[in-house]
Amino acid sequence: MIKKSTIIIMITGCISILISGCFSITENKLIDKYANSNISAKFILKSNTSDNKNFYSTITLKNDSDKELKNWKLCLNSCRLFKISKDSRSKVIITKQIGEYFEITGKQTLPPGKELSFNIDGTFFIKKFTDTPSCYFLVEGNGKPIPVKAEADLSCLNKKIPPSKTTMPSRLAKSQENLISLIPYPAEVTLGNGYLNFSDIDSIINCTGDEVFHEAIHTFLEEFTPIINIEISHVHSNTFAESAINILTDIHLKDDQYILEIESNRITLKSSSKGGTLYGLITLFELANANNYKIPCVKINDYPRFKYRGSLLDVARNFKSVKDVKKWIKMAALYKLNVFHIHLTDDEGWRIEIKKYPILTKIGAFRGYYEKLPMLSGSGWKKKGGYYTQSAMKDIINYANRLNITVIPEVDVPGHARALIQSFNNFDGKGNNPLIEKADKSIYLTPQNYTDDVLNPALPQTYVILGNIFKEISEIFSEQTNRKMPFSDYIHVGSDEVPAGAWEKSPECIKLKKKLNLKSVADMQGYFLLKLQKILTKNKTKLAAWDEAATSGKLNKETTLIVSWNGIETGINAAKQGYKVVMTPAGYLYFDLAYNSELTEPGYYWAGFINAKQIYSYIPISKEMSNKVIDNIVGLQGCLWGDTLVHPRLNLREKFTKNYLENPVEYMGFPKMTAFSEVVWSPEKKRNWPDFIRRYEHGKKILDKFNIKYRNKPLMK
Repeated sequence: MIKKSTIIIMITGCISILISGCFSITENKLIDKYANSNISAKFILKSNTSDNKNFYSTITLKNDSDKELKNWKLCLNSCRLFKISKDSRSKVIITKQIGEYFEITGKQTLPPGKELSFNIDGTFFIKKFTDTPSCYFLVEGNGKPIPVKAEADLSCLNKKIPPSKTTMPSRLAKSQENLISLIPYPAEVTLGNGYLNFSDIDSIINCTGDEVFHEAIHTFLEEFTPIINIEISHVHSNTFAESAINILTDIHLKDDQYILEIESNRITLKSSSKGGTLYGLITLFELANANNYKIPCVKINDYPRFKYRGSLLDVARNFKSVKDVKKWIKMAALYKLNVFHIHLTDDEGWRIEIKKYPILTKIGAFRGYYEKLPMLSGSGWKKKGGYYTQSAMKDIINYANRLNITVIPEVDVPGHARALIQSFNNFDGKGNNPLIEKADKSIYLTPQNYTDDVLNPALPQTYVILGNIFKEISEIFSEQTNRKMPFSDYIHVGSDEVPAGAWEKSPECIKLKKKLNLKSVADMQGYFLLKLQKILTKNKTKLAAWDEAATSGKLNKETTLIVSWNGIETGINAAKQGYKVVMTPAGYLYFDLAYNSELTEPGYYWAGFINAKQIYSYIPISKEMSNKVIDNIVGLQGCLWGDTLVHPRLNLREKFTKNYLENPVEYMGFPKMTAFSEVVWSPEKKRNWPDFIRRYEHGKKILDKFNIKYRNKPLMK
């Protein structure tokens, strides 16, 4: 029997069963309620301190309804921690704070037509509307939440945050022939004489007799129709023909490499793999689009710079439907990326069905005022969230694999595990949680403001539960390994941002530390990861993790992949130790960071501002690196984290641009992915920023064809 919360979605002939919490109709109604509410809140920034360590603000709550507000509390999200100022504690107090969710309780009633102002002292500073509180609502006693219309006054800010400085690649090639408007730019281009009238091409002929190439052609015709625009058939033949795209095999070419030769009367595409054929067809049809179907005769020998060309999408903090995920995957394939890292779990949500533990999705997949997980990351008070059933996850995997993309799942442990831990509350029906040691009095505060999101590595049940979870995940993703997809035997286990203070006052951890002579949090995490690596090995999978995992130095370097986000040096150091490394330094490759310092530009900026030019300026391999380091850097990854990837904030919507409101993922992701594709695919000597700007004028037309709600402003800003 299908539960009420189950939605059946049919995509490309496949039926995917998805328990979805997008609730788009409810959310639209909720937005209207916010806009029409007769209770309002105004956030007024008074000042930031000169060292930017604190801010001071006033919040004014006004009651324009016709009834008195009694026993009320004002609830909101704030990415900045704050306290009630001493001079306002007689009016209000903070009665609950979990992560970025606050409940502020009034000590007095609020009559009709009256307002109440109180001051708050905040940590860090306010520089953009993204920094200000959001998703306000009010609750009286045990009543239903009441929407609160909100605004923010940042008029005290009289200067912008200076934009990040970018240094472009030192080795820039002169602009190639203007007729080659491709992104990413090919490795080798040789222009010939004359042109081909592409409108005369009527068929794609698979001359290989190989089903792999047939699948690549079929996938292209099915998924990339926006750039095809001509009637074209797909046929099998032993010989190639004129007025056709002839697909041939060349076993000497590497994976994902292709040779595309365009003559005045025919086209030849050679490759040795599904990926090479798919990428060659994408290149061909983009050339046709860029040149109004009169293509210059040219020979292109193209191949990737890096084996691992990844993109991360965070669906844990804000859930995205199967349809949305597939669209992201399709655009990644368009730009010749080949790994999709899906961040499935975090403090704010658990997004994959584990049949052994249905509570993980029953509890951990949804947030709301009446749910076990509070309103976070702009989700509002209504029940919101969702998860992927195992069949839906397999559907995503199959779809990605067809597009030559491997899906790497991430289950983030031992930190960032609040949704996991909270799901096991009262697991035995007696109020106990097998993942919590009741005697643990450790005090810590994570960067995300949690104090209860770290698994205990000294509890045997930690490994029993994780063993069962990773067994099912390994089975879900095993189809990729059978298809020999690159990097398909990895499962990402997070391992980032375990805070100082964790485990220090856990009796079980203290005993374990003495027994094994462990000295620090890093040592304890090293013990945890070794246990986890054994679990993964048992399930015939390998361990991928963020760069913090390399600090212990004890993991099996032959079966560990380090994804380095803490700057460039951490990745280089891991490569020096002998780990295979994927570079994703936040200051260059975190797509969720704001484009610039404008007050209305969405996104955070803790690692600087990231626009297309900043991404394009990243030089992953330098002459100072040793051969060992260069050999161990297997690729790059662009990351789009989900903190602000929601139809944003419910209130203050007028502060943000139309495309961001319509699709935050696409607005933050493009043209950042566009620039990234050239960094990870093209030879460095072919990277040329002025020419990239020229080619991007055509690239925008391609994005339009796929109806991408990209940020349509100059690339440098």
